[in-house]
Amino acid sequence: MRATLPPNEVIRTGFLLVDASNIDDETFAEPLPMLRCTPGTLTNADDLTPRLIDIAALSPAQQEDATAALLREAASSRPPAICAWLDSPLDAAALARHIARFLAGPGAEGSSVFWRYYDPRVFSLAMAVFLPAQKEALLGPIADWRFPWCQHWWTVPGPGREIDPLGGYKSAWPTSTQWRSLDHSDLVARVFVHIHDTHKALSAAAVLRYQRGIDLALIAGKQHLKLTETDELVEYALHSARYGDAFLRHPKLDTAWTDLAQGKTNWVDLQGLLDHHDYQKLNQEYQLQQTHMGAT
Repeated sequence: MRATLPPNEVIRTGFLLVDASNIDDETFAEPLPMLRCTPGTLTNADDLTPRLIDIAALSPAQQEDATAALLREAASSRPPAICAWLDSPLDAAALARHIARFLAGPGAEGSSVFWRYYDPRVFSLAMAVFLPAQKEALLGPIADWRFPWCQHWWTVPGPGREIDPLGGYKSAWPTSTQWRSLDHSDLVARVFVHIHDTHKALSAAAVLRYQRGIDLALIAGKQHLKLTETDELVEYALHSARYGDAFLRHPKLDTAWTDLAQGKTNWVDLQGLLDHHDYQKLNQEYQLQQTHMGAT
C-alpha cells in the first residue's frame, strides 16, 4: 500500500465500489446504476452489502458526477460512501461475484460475521496485517485498488487475475491473530479523528506510522491493561501513539501500569497522576518530535 495522487481528470473506466448504507441524496446528483455484491449467505442483509458502479457504462455527465463524488471522499469526515476505484479486466457481474465472495465467514469467536473489508478504514488495516498470499487472494482479478483514506489517496496493486472459486473465502480470510487488529478498525478511525484535530495535514508516511502505533496500543490496552471501555481504549491509544515512551515510561506512572493491569486502579485515576505541567511537557516533546519526523 502506497500513497498516490487523486484522479486529475474525469474517470471513464474502472469500477466504483460503493457502501450503499452511507449513500444519501447529496452523494450523487442523480441515482446511478449499481450492481449488488451480495453473497447467498447475506440475502437477508442485501441493503447493507456493497455495490459496484461500472464507470464505462455511465453517460459523460454521470461520469463527471461520479468523479466529483469520488474526489470529495478524501476530505470528508463522514463514513465513506465511495470506498474505492477499482481496475479489473473482469466485467461488472464477475467482479461483483468476487467482491461478494469475502464478505461473510467466521469471526474471531467462530460465529458468522459480515466483514466490511471494502471500507477504507478496514481495508487499510487489512493491508497492514495481511500476508502477501492473503492480499493476492483478496484482490484476485483486481489490478489496482485505489482508495481515499486519512486525507490521502492510496493504491494497492493486485494480481489482476481470478483465483480458484472452489477455494471459498478461506484464502483471503483473517487469522485469529489478525482479527485482534481488524476487530478494532473503528477505534483506530476514532483515534485518527483526534490526531487530525491537532494535525490537519499528516504526511502519508506519518499516517502509516500512526496506524501501526495505534493498532499495537489498542491490542496492548485490551490484552495487558484489561481496558474494556471504548473511550478509555481510544484515549490510551491516542496517548501512546502521540507521546510514545515519554508517556508509557513516565516516572509518575511507573507502578500505575501494573496496578491498572491488576485492577487496583482505573484509567481515570492513572491519568490523574499527571498534572497540567506534565502534559505541557509531553506536548512540547511531541511537537519537537513531529517537526523532526516531518509529520506535518
